Amino acid sequence: MERAIEELEARARQRQQKANAKYEEEKAERREKETKTGKKCRGKEPKRPEKKAEDSSEQCNLSDPDARIMRKNKRAGFTQSYNAQVAVDAAGSQLILGQHVSQSASDYAELENGVVSIPKRLGKPKSVLTDAGYVNADAFDRLEQEGVEIYCSVHREDAHNERHYDFRPQKASSRAVKAPTDERLVAMRDKLRTEAGKAL
Repeated sequence: MERAIEELEARARQRQQKANAKYEEEKAERREKETKTGKKCRGKEPKRPEKKAEDSSEQCNLSDPDARIMRKNKRAGFTQSYNAQVAVDAAGSQLILGQHVSQSASDYAELENGVVSIPKRLGKPKSVLTDAGYVNADAFDRLEQEGVEIYCSVHREDAHNERHYDFRPQKASSRAVKAPTDERLVAMRDKLRTEAGKAL
């Protein structure tokens, strides 16, 4: 029991450190933007993360402490899991070029890790094609600065719209489609609507 408590406390400290680092980064970016433009930034200022109270529902696996509770999709149950990722050649061979394992249930932060997992002797990919789970405008910027062209669906609905062979009607949803507001994501959406983007 003591081991489990120590593990949970260590994870809580790690989360708090990450949240504090993100807060400091956002604050510095805002200050830099205000200095450049000479104007006060619109919107709310970043809030300092509060130290969260202990969560009695949090769990720890003592036999496999690196595993995390995840679920495959909304219809699946929760299990102790890892998020295994592969980078494959989309040009036809489907050859696995790189792989890595993550403790994060979301693919949001895995795009750059996937590109880095490709061995250097194979060369840097010229372009990367991903699904909507990898949408991360900051990661797009960093990879494009390194010369990697990104093609990423910014809506889950895009996947259905682009499958011309799928004639099944789309299920009606009560949720409105959330259009991207970040100009980088709008640009990505527009890029995928071009002939070159549709060909992918």
